[in-house]
Formats: sequence, structure tokens, C-alpha cells
Amino acid sequence: WLLSIQKNNGAFTDIDNDIELVFDTGQVLYGLIAIYELNNIDLELKQQYEIAIIKSSTWLCDIQDEDGSWTKFGFNGISHSYYSRVSSILYKAGVLLDNDRFKNSSSRHIEWVLGCQNKNGFFDKLKFTEKEDNLLHTIVYVLEGLYDYYMLTNDENVLNALLTNANKFKEINMNRDLLLCSQYNDDFNCINDERCITGLAQWSNLSFKLYELTQDNNYLHVARKTLYYLKSKQFKSNDNLMGSL
Repeated sequence: WLLSIQKNNGAFTDIDNDIELVFDTGQVLYGLIAIYELNNIDLELKQQYEIAIIKSSTWLCDIQDEDGSWTKFGFNGISHSYYSRVSSILYKAGVLLDNDRFKNSSSRHIEWVLGCQNKNGFFDKLKFTEKEDNLLHTIVYVLEGLYDYYMLTNDENVLNALLTNANKFKEINMNRDLLLCSQYNDDFNCINDERCITGLAQWSNLSFKLYELTQDNNYLHVARKTLYYLKSKQFKSNDNLMGSL
């Protein structure tokens, strides 16, 4: 089905308006690569996925801004630092297919993302629109992308940027906010104490990974604590919502 809805230029679109988007294409690329890496996949089908991966990756390279960001096909027509999620999977496509252009394009964007980090460790350009506040959902997206890129490259500058931000949220989660808030300002202050279920799930998953990477037990603590909260929000009644959050 995904192969059937891919644009001829390699892009994938949003569902409602058929608009080609960088982030949507990157997210689908994660799935295409996961299938491509399966050992028991039919060779002919594997070749079809390889072609799709090349088309999507090439499109992302073709539309990239000179400074390494993505603007033209960015959500709401602006560049976003959470597209580190896109560049990290683009780098993986370059590794799998031995394509230097994909890897170079990815690295240029990661360098742009690092340039978005403030002195206090917070990242700019996280917002869906310029007027709204930062969401936990996109805050963790940036970190997930940096983590994935680091695991492929062992780039210490990327690891330092990742941990500078993640360590702040770990300390906040340990000592101030029992559960991370749904929105934070650029000074790491909670400005909306509602819960972002998706963002919390991302944070728990990332914290488990950072525990494995750093052996910092506090990451394990906040990961488990957040996961327990998420489990408490699962519908358990025997109806159409059973199992959902």
C-alpha cells in the first residue's frame, strides 16, 4: 500500500490534502528500511522497496536548503529542528545503500540542528507554528533523531548536544516534574502541566536507550516511572477502545 501511494518524485504526503511533506516522507522511510532489512523478504519485493527508498532519499536531498535545513516542504512552510528524525534515517539509507549523497545530506542537516541549540541546551525551531509553545512531542523527536544519528556515526559532538538537553530533562523529571509536562518554554520551564501521552512514550523509550548508552541509573528510573504512568492510561474495558491509550 505504501509503495502504491508514493509520488513519482519519491515523496509521501499528508492524508488530508495530498501535500508532499519532509517529515511524513522521513517517517515512511523508517518503515521502508525496516522491511528492506528483513532477512526473509522475497528478493523481487526487496528490490521494489530499495527503489522506493532511493526515490524518497533522493527527493529529500533534492529539496534541501543550502544551509542544511528543510523549508519548502516543511510543515507549515517552515524549517524544524525535529527533522533530525528525518536526517537520521536518511543517513541509514546512505549506509545501507552505500550512497554518500544521502549521508552528506543527513550530516548537513544534523549540523544545522546543532546550530539551533541554545547555550542552556534547549533547541530552537521545535514549534509547528511560530506563535505556539514547544511540545514535548517535538522536543523528544529532536533527541531521538540525534540518538539514531549518533548510533550510526559515533559523532561525539552530536552525543554532547543530545546529552546536554536530555540530562536537563532527566534532572527535571527526577527533581521537579514528577512527569514531564506537555509544553515547555525555552528555559525548560513547564508552561502546560497537561500530559502528552505520545511525548511521554517517546521520552520513556529514549530514556531506556540512554540508560543503555550511559549506564546512568537515573535514566532507567525516569523511563520506568513514565512507563508505569502510560500503562495506567490504557483502556482495559471490553469495548472498541480496549488496549488503546
